[in-house]
Amino acid sequence: MTSEEVEKLVQSAVESASSSRVTQSEVEEVGRAPTNASFQTMVTSMRVIWGEERTAEWPRGAQANNTTIYPKNTPQVAAAAAGEFDIGLVNHYYLFRLLAEEGEDFAARNYHPRAGGPEATIMATGAGIRLEKKGNHIRPGGLKP
Repeated sequence: MTSEEVEKLVQSAVESASSSRVTQSEVEEVGRAPTNASFQTMVTSMRVIWGEERTAEWPRGAQANNTTIYPKNTPQVAAAAAGEFDIGLVNHYYLFRLLAEEGEDFAARNYHPRAGGPEATIMATGAGIRLEKKGNHIRPGGLKP
């Protein structure tokens, strides 16, 4: 698949997610991968935003509300596409890989809650720094020595 085709799939997924609105009353079942680092990061966000006591209530509520547990995020995204549950708690990039493999008919899409809170946590898993050369020295671009 070319980079242009991947970009088209990404744009399609973004447009689809931005046009969808999900309400709590529409969600009946949730998928999650509790041993995955991204899920653990989301729980840490809950602890910071909500505090220990409210965060401790969340897993109990999730268990009581038809939560399906998956070993990893990829099978969770595939299960969402198959209609096995309404929402899966995963990193966004798992969907892009499956869209590239399966095409635009793949039935899952990303959704980013706009109301804030731990549900809207963005995890920076990498960053890049532009380097510039000054004489015999290489330093981050735009930064003073």
